[in-house]
Amino acid sequence: MKDAHKAVEHLDRTLVYALHQLAYESRQAYERGKRENIEWPPLLDADIERIAIATAQIFKGEI
Repeated sequence: MKDAHKAVEHLDRTLVYALHQLAYESRQAYERGKRENIEWPPLLDADIERIAIATAQIFKGEI
């Protein structure tokens, strides 16, 4: 299943938009919360970074 998507040359616009929103909006909400002194779970920053990296890899065709 993991390699099945590599044969696909085009990504669905809805999927691309959802991945972008997940990566972008998550970071924006996290940073906004930090400015408002919200105490986030300790690993949330790293989790958001991993989401952004995975999203970029999908767009590049690396995953």
